[in-house]
Amino acid sequence: MRLVYIAGPYRAPTPWGVQQNINNAAALSAKVHAAGMFAVCPHLNSAHMEGVADDEHFLAGTMTLMRVCHAVILTPTWRSSSGALAEVAEATRLGIPVFGRAQTEHNDGGALDGLIRWSRGEA
Repeated sequence: MRLVYIAGPYRAPTPWGVQQNINNAAALSAKVHAAGMFAVCPHLNSAHMEGVADDEHFLAGTMTLMRVCHAVILTPTWRSSSGALAEVAEATRLGIPVFGRAQTEHNDGGALDGLIRWSRGEA
């Protein structure tokens, strides 16, 4: 079973913004599961735990999760997240495939299609 890490922004200026980021990651997570892979979605793992520990605790923990995954897929707004940028850099350093670098907020860039092709050995 392929483990696919969902990377994208979590933090936002408002609680509503945080919830939107969680919703975006959860929707992508559902698509990864539907494609037959197992989504590792840190947004859902630590949703609304602000104040339980500092940001560094969560960033270090999610980076550890990402390192054991087979691939990373990015939410459309990943570029706005310092955490996602660091995860992409680390995945690249480790040779973990990253899908969705070309996408923007209004264009999915074929991230899921590329991930599916990769999982089938087609890419």
